Formats: sequence, C-alpha cells, structure tokens
Amino acid sequence: KPYKSFSALQVFYYSQLVGYLNLRQFGHCRAVANQYRGFFPLGTTNITYTATDASGNIATCSFSVTLNDTENPVINNCPANINLSATSNQCGAIANWTAPTVSDNCPNASILQSAGLANGALFPLGTTTVTYTATDGAGNSVSCSFTVTVTDNTAPTIIGCPANLNLTAVAGTCNAVANWTTP
Repeated sequence: KPYKSFSALQVFYYSQLVGYLNLRQFGHCRAVANQYRGFFPLGTTNITYTATDASGNIATCSFSVTLNDTENPVINNCPANINLSATSNQCGAIANWTAPTVSDNCPNASILQSAGLANGALFPLGTTTVTYTATDGAGNSVSCSFTVTVTDNTAPTIIGCPANLNLTAVAGTCNAVANWTTP
C-alpha cells in the first residue's frame, strides 16, 4: 500500500515528507540509484534517480516534490474585551493590554495590529474594535479582534452655580428683579 512501482528495478516508498529508493536485485541485474531522504523545504524540489545495470545500461526517473504550507498561523493570547470608565475631564480613557503573539508550523510568521487605536492610546467614548493579523511566510493569515468600550459614568459638574437669592418686592408692586451670573 505505501509502495508505488516505477520500474521492475525500483520501488519507491513515499510518505508525506520522506522518500527514499529501495534497491532490489532481480536475477543477474542490479540497480544503482541516487538516494534522497529527509524533510523537504517549502516550494518545489526536483528529484532524479539514475539506475545503471552491470551492462552499463542507464535509466532515469524524475519527479517533483512540492510542499505547500496551507496551515494558518496561530494567534496566542488575544486580549479579552476591555471595559473602561471615562476619566475626569476627558471624554475617553487610556486602554492598555498585552499584545498577542504568533506561532506557526513554519518560520517567519509575524503579527501586526491591523485596526483600532494603539495600545496605550486615549480611546473615545463608545466601542472601538482592535484587530491583530498574523501572516506566515506562505501568505496564510488569521486575525483576532477585541473591543475597547469606554463609558461615561461621571455626572457633569456645574461650576459657578448661584447661591439662593432672597429678594424684597419693589414698593407698590408684588415683584422684584433678580440678577445672577450664569454658571
């Protein structure tokens, strides 16, 4: 089952990443071939086997092994949603978090913030979505998002509220003029 016949002189054992040629002796003929074994890099590797018998006859077999990385990178420790109260005299709050990291089955994966305000920025009232995107060397990508919600829980302050006014009615009337400075 794991063998595929290429000729009467050779049997090729293959698996996902490792291949090698088993040499067989049939009667008086003996094959000599190049040996390939090991993990293949991303991309296409061309392989050629050459078999020479005792009479000097030569046969070749060539094929390509193409390794494609289709596995997405993994974002580790994507922050949870953040809820903050607006700070005094500001219509927002500063949000801080630990940036997520990336891991991948192949080297050269990277992670960048692709949406939202930066870590440590003053976030406005309301909800802001922050997104991180991880991409590996083969172009596979994955994203994670969380929200920063800033709520205004502080009542406004009125500055310069006038004190209570006690007035006396103007002589001969039942009213008075009241004056105050607008707060």
